[in-house]
Amino acid sequence: MRLINLSDRVFPILFVCVICLLSALAEEIQVLQSNRPNVYGEDRLKWFYERIKQPDAKYCEDKTRLLPDCEECIPGLHQEAGSSTCGAYIPSSAAIRSEILKLTKERYKEEKVEGRMARPYGLYPYLEKGDFMVRQELFGRILCKNKAQNIVDIGAYYNPIHLFLDSQSHGSASSDYCPNSVLIVEPILDALSVMIPCGTSGSTHVIFMPITFRQYMKQVINKVRLAKPDSVVCIGCDSHYGPNRHMLENTFARPFDLLLEFPSEYVHNGPMKKMLGNGPGEKLMFHRILQPHTNETQYTKRSLKIIRYEVV
Repeated sequence: MRLINLSDRVFPILFVCVICLLSALAEEIQVLQSNRPNVYGEDRLKWFYERIKQPDAKYCEDKTRLLPDCEECIPGLHQEAGSSTCGAYIPSSAAIRSEILKLTKERYKEEKVEGRMARPYGLYPYLEKGDFMVRQELFGRILCKNKAQNIVDIGAYYNPIHLFLDSQSHGSASSDYCPNSVLIVEPILDALSVMIPCGTSGSTHVIFMPITFRQYMKQVINKVRLAKPDSVVCIGCDSHYGPNRHMLENTFARPFDLLLEFPSEYVHNGPMKKMLGNGPGEKLMFHRILQPHTNETQYTKRSLKIIRYEVV
């Protein structure tokens, strides 16, 4: 009986298979190079605020309250004793806005950009330049293609995702796509609840909640009557100051799509790098690397993912 040394045959085969696998993964995760000039583009937020001044935009009579019932304060606001409106920020929102305002003034003094709205909490101005705006453009196109109906956007900065949807973009009206609601969780934006016409006969409820994601989890989920999101967007996601992996995966009722973008070399985002759609009911739908050509931040290696979470 002749003995065969399997190591001579199996290990080279295994080595080749590993190389093939790594090559396949390298091919699958494409690197996107931004082709946008690193300058400010159109001020979409300014246009939006002008748009909602039109008579066809619908609010509660007391604009500090949440549509459609107009009974509850917009989350992030509260009604002080003796007041008939929700005119004050909750303490946590007031504190973070005050801190960011202070830091912005210290960093940029009275810097203004011609033709643009003031950004009193604009601590990261490069996020509104072309090199970084490709993230919202890309996810906006995907949301339109998927015809997302109820969207939650976490930490939008001054770039709320509804401004990148065909139905709400300046000069890009679409007659066949009209989301039901877009909820923006961003403490630096002023509270807002407005119904805006879109498409041929529909309307979108746009909500700005000036709260952190942790406050959203405490005050909104299962407590405020809102549509269940089918799409959750987190661009520039930060596991330290914003939602971590556990929060992203377990806060929302399935099914939903998570459109996730984050700096992959940021020390706190290690768990997000491991989000590859391998869990029960999960599927990785999209995975790319983005490399902006800016020197205004050290975090220029960015990861973009779309993960679908199905009911198990």
